[in-house]
Amino acid sequence: DTTFRLESPFVRVSDFDTPIIAPVTSSVPQFYFDRSQSGFEDVNAFYHISTMHDYIHSLGFNCADSLVEIDTHALNGADQSYFTPAYIPHRIYYGIGGVNDCAAADVCVHEWGHSISYTASPESNYGMQRNSLDEGFGDYLAGSYSRSISTFNEYWVFNWDGHNQFWSGRVLNTCRTYPDSLQTSIYKNGEMWSSTIFAINHDIGRSSTDSLILETHYSYAANISMADAAQILIDADSVLTNGKYHNY
Repeated sequence: DTTFRLESPFVRVSDFDTPIIAPVTSSVPQFYFDRSQSGFEDVNAFYHISTMHDYIHSLGFNCADSLVEIDTHALNGADQSYFTPAYIPHRIYYGIGGVNDCAAADVCVHEWGHSISYTASPESNYGMQRNSLDEGFGDYLAGSYSRSISTFNEYWVFNWDGHNQFWSGRVLNTCRTYPDSLQTSIYKNGEMWSSTIFAINHDIGRSSTDSLILETHYSYAANISMADAAQILIDADSVLTNGKYHNY
């Protein structure tokens, strides 16, 4: 009719958690907001997720094609965000504590990355290292996208939401090594994986690296290790490029 909404076949801005803030609509096919308005987070998240969907689809992968509902003002205002497959469509809850999470493209993309992983390998996210891989993938995906826009602080993940008085953020150039540096923190472990893939990105380029890491997800299983994932990455190179980058 005469009402425009932030919705596509792949992402829909909704309101399913507190605080209750209805998604913005428009009577014209443009959405203009500044950071003082709740519509800013709606548009920002919708834009970055839609852009990433189109990009991943253009690489030939279907793991970005599932509909995800997002609440850009959720978790009762907490400074955190998360993805859950417990609902159909799947949901992403974005908090608004500290820096509003949907004001940061890295957070928008990282959480959506969990949806990518789940769609490619459903029900496989069990085990400490498997969960670490997921966090590392989300960080990598955000960093790869962010770097394609600007190399400013390219080794910082969440360089708008974090690295400030609210929290320290994460990095894509950790010097920690596997397996000696494994911890009980899936986020710290994930930095080893994301830093490895980001280094490959620097060597062979964004689209080639993104294609390899996306391809690996179709072979993930519960309780796999990072070493398993590294072998799957090599296998993906054999499948996609006949081993072009294995000994690059």
